[in-house]
Amino acid sequence: MLEHAGAALGETTMLVLRAFDGYTVELGAADLRRLSPIVATHLDDAPLPLGGLGPLWAVYDADRIPELAARPLAERFAQCPWGLYSVHVGAAGGR
Repeated sequence: MLEHAGAALGETTMLVLRAFDGYTVELGAADLRRLSPIVATHLDDAPLPLGGLGPLWAVYDADRIPELAARPLAERFAQCPWGLYSVHVGAAGGR
């Protein structure tokens, strides 16, 4: 997503992800490298519905991240806002 937007991932890069319901997640450069999040539009070949997880969902493969894999589901995906509508790319400390 960063590449598509023409943004570089530097040491001070900060992503602010906002969902329709106001849920906000901030991910710094280290989080982005560790989690490798994507913006999903489909699940099992079906579009993510509005009012469910969609139409956009910022998500990562928690089962492949050892410190997240054993956590309860809600904790495992706490940094994955569903109903994503806004992604702000900036530098840490500079909103």
